[in-house]
Amino acid sequence: MKELARNTNDPTREVLRQATQNVPEFVQVNLPTSFNMKRQIQRARYGNDRPVEPRNLADLEIPDAMRLLNEHHGNELFLKYDSGQEAGNNR
Repeated sequence: MKELARNTNDPTREVLRQATQNVPEFVQVNLPTSFNMKRQIQRARYGNDRPVEPRNLADLEIPDAMRLLNEHHGNELFLKYDSGQEAGNNR
């Protein structure tokens, strides 16, 4: 499941469906909840590449990779302009 998550751009729910569709019923009852498996997929995709949660607005920094919408939206910019950390709390 984690390898599939890293190697595809399919939505999380689709990765979960593909990973569990051929699992026998006696195994399915022992699997984690779908919420927890979705979290595992998201962690496998993003790992430690996610930015740390800012303590205040001045600490907010949005990485370039997160400024784009996904390929289903034509990879257009999600964030058109970021005034940067120099703006402090005036962002």
